[in-house]
Amino acid sequence: MKQLFTFVVLFLFSFDSLALSDQYYARTEFSTCKLADGKTYEDVVAYHKQYEAFLKENNLKYAKYILTPVIAGDVDYDYITWGTWPGGVEMYEEYGAYLNDYTPPPGNPGICSGTFSVHFNAAIRIRPPVSEYDKRMFVEFRNCKFKGESTVDDLLKIDAEREAIMRDADAMGYGRSYLRPYRGFSDDEYDFAVMTHWYNRDYRADSVKSYRKMTTLFREKGIFDSYREHVEGCERTPRVYASEWLYSTISD
Repeated sequence: MKQLFTFVVLFLFSFDSLALSDQYYARTEFSTCKLADGKTYEDVVAYHKQYEAFLKENNLKYAKYILTPVIAGDVDYDYITWGTWPGGVEMYEEYGAYLNDYTPPPGNPGICSGTFSVHFNAAIRIRPPVSEYDKRMFVEFRNCKFKGESTVDDLLKIDAEREAIMRDADAMGYGRSYLRPYRGFSDDEYDFAVMTHWYNRDYRADSVKSYRKMTTLFREKGIFDSYREHVEGCERTPRVYASEWLYSTISD
């Protein structure tokens, strides 16, 4: 699990269509990739966007993002492909169609190795208008370990309180999610990764300016104490990525 979240990245920044509420569940799969000789990031985007037509023709629910490391330490890949489904039914429908009915176009600009699956739980979504979204959003990840028999459900309850506090303080453009290993992982040093993202650069900058104010509010409201009841610890320093949305047929 440690290896996964050393390079994991994330998405789902605008999946309003997935949610009956701001806290929702999804299935996610990702692969780490290197650029083939002579290929560029733009080649990767163009290549993967071709799959959208097949999805629409077959009424399949799927979305794809590309993530690139910004400040992620020493990594051995150039980008990560990230795909997601609303749930297990949609995942196996799309997967079956891809394996049996789809012929990938020639000239893949990437060489990918390793495929990993996670359970994804959106915890906080304070969305601005879609017109304010950056093309590539800041995303940060930390590996964490639960305390005792605690679960993500315990954290989601706390995050509902946290979001209410943030909205009362006019904090905007922020998201928080949890990723739990599902398939493809070989160790259990970490139980989950916490992901935070910002919908554009200005909201990221605003979060720095208001850090002390929000920290004081969370402490006074007991948010940090509540987290400590359920989380043994997290990495101190997050890894930073950029996430670009390519397409989604989930709401079609």
